[in-house]
Amino acid sequence: MAEKVISTKADSFQYSGGNMSVPGSLRPALVLAFILAVSSLVRGQPPPVGPNSYRSDQSPQIGVGLLTNQVKTIVQQSVNNANNTLQQQGRSIRVQGLPLQSWAPSRFATEYKNRPNQYYVKLPMIVGINVSIPAPASDRQIYIRST
Repeated sequence: MAEKVISTKADSFQYSGGNMSVPGSLRPALVLAFILAVSSLVRGQPPPVGPNSYRSDQSPQIGVGLLTNQVKTIVQQSVNNANNTLQQQGRSIRVQGLPLQSWAPSRFATEYKNRPNQYYVKLPMIVGINVSIPAPASDRQIYIRST
């Protein structure tokens, strides 16, 4: 019965079939090659479906001003409804909408691994609401941020 003996030293391997020596500077290269081989087998995310640029004459464009005006209208309707409800309840608290803050839109790609990716646009905004309470120095501001 043949018995295999394995022993390791700093830069050589011995086994019953012979002696194999690996120089010290070659080890990091072998480890790196192994890591690259394994990482190439891992599937990455598929590229997004759609045009490379968001500026296209063929794709429909929605203006930022149109979207911000819709948000302002919805906020004003909500403020009016809240004030009507507070008045019907006999409370002296009132709500006012603060100026809407918005920034330039940004285009991002989804990061799905199991289906095609696509582009979407984020339009960051901050909606501010001031709550007026009749007690001295007791007004409160509420800010809602979209991401």
